[in-house]
Amino acid sequence: SRFSKVGGEMVPHLRVEELLLEIVKTADEEGALPLAVTAVPDAQRGERLVVVHRPLAQPVAEILRKLGETGIPNLWIPGSDSFIEVEAVPILGTGKLDLKGIKDCALARFGPKA
Repeated sequence: SRFSKVGGEMVPHLRVEELLLEIVKTADEEGALPLAVTAVPDAQRGERLVVVHRPLAQPVAEILRKLGETGIPNLWIPGSDSFIEVEAVPILGTGKLDLKGIKDCALARFGPKA
């Protein structure tokens, strides 16, 4: 389930993550994963991509410009307001991404308001 349906098109989270990691230069010196991509519901497009990330060395606008230059479809590019800075990207005890924790983080910020 590492895909989202944005504007009717399937968007692979892993591919977007790979491109973003190339731009931000992979893990930091501690080996901590710098970012992960998830999605939240969006009334207009079905779903909205969200990037949960550790502090970035480059401005989000610069990262998005470079992402656009990779040639991926525009629907695969998260909005500049879809970046959430966290102290650490949620990881399970096994060392794998905590997909539920990442999604919960995104929903807390961008989910439907009660």
